[in-house]
Amino acid sequence: MDEKADLVLEGEGAKSSLGGDRTLCADFNRDGYGDILTGAYNWQHEDKTGRAHIFYGSERERIDTKPDRIFSGEIPNIRFGHDVGCGDFNSDGYYDVVVGAWSYKGIDEEWTGRAWVYCGGPDYSHQLEFKWGTTNTSPGMHTLKAPIVPLSGEEDTTDSTMTVTVEVKK
Repeated sequence: MDEKADLVLEGEGAKSSLGGDRTLCADFNRDGYGDILTGAYNWQHEDKTGRAHIFYGSERERIDTKPDRIFSGEIPNIRFGHDVGCGDFNSDGYYDVVVGAWSYKGIDEEWTGRAWVYCGGPDYSHQLEFKWGTTNTSPGMHTLKAPIVPLSGEEDTTDSTMTVTVEVKK
């Protein structure tokens, strides 16, 4: 009897080849749930730029099919995402991602291939803490802003500032 999949992840557009040559699982964001890293080496299939995606795992009822992290190839025809890998390469306790592009051409126009490493780290949006003394601060509402360093490979940096409004009373 064929089993029905609980979740189906689909590529972005025709012929993106999501799943590439390899798909890996690890807990990239250290939330206790397994995450999926997979390549799409034909993304933008006319020029085969390629991408790699991380889908964060969660409780079974909350898993979605939208990638949480997207890594994109730099130039056309390199097939970025054909191979993906992971490990804690810098020994900081977080999984790092390596994405390969076998048809990358070097300076001599020969197919030399290339691999990019994206170092993992804490999810700053959950660990940001404001420490602000109110000595010599006038009473009233004050807005505090702190920059958040984007994670390696993060494309959407619109949320790169944390803003908090506090009230100082006499």
